[in-house]
Amino acid sequence: MRRTQEFARQLADLNLLKSWAIQTNGVDGQPQILDGLSIVDARKLAQLPDEAVLSLFRSGALAWIHAHLLSLGTVPALTVPAVAPANADA
Repeated sequence: MRRTQEFARQLADLNLLKSWAIQTNGVDGQPQILDGLSIVDARKLAQLPDEAVLSLFRSGALAWIHAHLLSLGTVPALTVPAVAPANADA
């Protein structure tokens, strides 16, 4: 928990976070919004001074940031509403 808090503090101190929301349609077709999320702003990350990037690298935080950015690519698959299998009783 302490390491996660330190990581979040590093991101906030470097002003790398931006607000984000996910919108999808539920099984009933109604729109659902999950907001109040924060993600790393890749543009701000690319603009960091070299010293800040080196510090993130040495602390291990840069690897976490890259994993986070890669994981954002899976979000569209997560927003597809769940559908019960047609022959669930078979």
